Amino acid sequence: MAQLTQFSKDLIKGKRGEDIVKDVLFSLTSGYKIEDVSDDPQYYYTGDLRVTTPEGKIYYLEVKNDSRIHETKNLLLEDEVYFKETGEFRKGNMYCKSDVYVVVSESDRKVYFFDFGTLKQHYKEGNFECIRHQAQDTYCYLCNLTTVSKK
Repeated sequence: MAQLTQFSKDLIKGKRGEDIVKDVLFSLTSGYKIEDVSDDPQYYYTGDLRVTTPEGKIYYLEVKNDSRIHETKNLLLEDEVYFKETGEFRKGNMYCKSDVYVVVSESDRKVYFFDFGTLKQHYKEGNFECIRHQAQDTYCYLCNLTTVSKK
């Protein structure tokens, strides 16, 4: 059997996070339409989930599944990602046009919802980091979860 790349593993983990958010929203809302648009290229910088209220208002949610947020208490906000295989830089998730930024922490069974506009106003107040992985380098700001939650 072929070994999964780190990128493939991250995609699987991301899908699991999106499914968790859909389950939470379905349990808390009634009459909302929730669509997974994460595989559709036209929504790449719009969000992973499209939520339509019973009144027809549409919200886009960017979903991240963070396996370390329970330990670090930091929110990872991507400025840019460098893909080593292609030599390509891509704008990070802070350039997304979503309405809501959602972070899933499976290990402590929590889902955090943030107003994306407010979060974008404050993300460069965090500590700048370069997180290096085998296939990519992520240039990001780490913001304290408690501080960001209060803003």
